[in-house]
Amino acid sequence: MKWITPSSVVLGIVVALGCGAPRNPTHVQQPQLAYSCGPNGIQPPAKLIIPPAGAISGRWMVVLNSDVGPLHTVAAGLASKYDGQLLEEWESINGFAIALDDSNAPALSQEPTVCFVEQDQTVSVN
Repeated sequence: MKWITPSSVVLGIVVALGCGAPRNPTHVQQPQLAYSCGPNGIQPPAKLIIPPAGAISGRWMVVLNSDVGPLHTVAAGLASKYDGQLLEEWESINGFAIALDDSNAPALSQEPTVCFVEQDQTVSVN
């Protein structure tokens, strides 16, 4: 069995074209594998997604609205505002990985530039 984290394969499992209508701002306990934040896509059920098991404390994936950019400028600004450390950036989904105190994730998810924030997690591949 091989262990991987979603941030290492996020380009293959998350499709984000930009966010559409606002959603319920509460968190969900059971994320889907892929969302499309475009107006015609599958919207995440909430802006803050916490996995039911395997969560990695302090590691988060952030997907920005499609009309937000440039990615590095916005990501660096959000990392600074929430006292986080930018880990990776993904232009293809307009998103990034951030090391962040878990208590700051709910506020980050409510930023108007953010489509959704998902806690990184360990998954297994058989």
